[in-house]
Amino acid sequence: MNPSASAEAIRRILVERADQDMKWGDQAHHPDTTWLAILMEEVGELCQVVLHAKFGGKHGTWDNALEEATQVAAVATAWLEALIVRQQRGADL
Repeated sequence: MNPSASAEAIRRILVERADQDMKWGDQAHHPDTTWLAILMEEVGELCQVVLHAKFGGKHGTWDNALEEATQVAAVATAWLEALIVRQQRGADL
């Protein structure tokens, strides 16, 4: 583990989470199928960056990879937060 890289990753995730909340509002109410769709959409965008980097394309840059990976992690974090809230409320899985 690289502590400075870990700290930067967590900082980026928290900034993105705040941006998501500002843009979309509270999303804790989404069903898991919606969370999965949102997460897979973000994973698809990260895959596009990787393919552009390998085969050529304007999106295959470090900046794009970092941005998309951050969004993937932030959506996964938001889903995890929603699961924790539902568990705390005693809701069914």
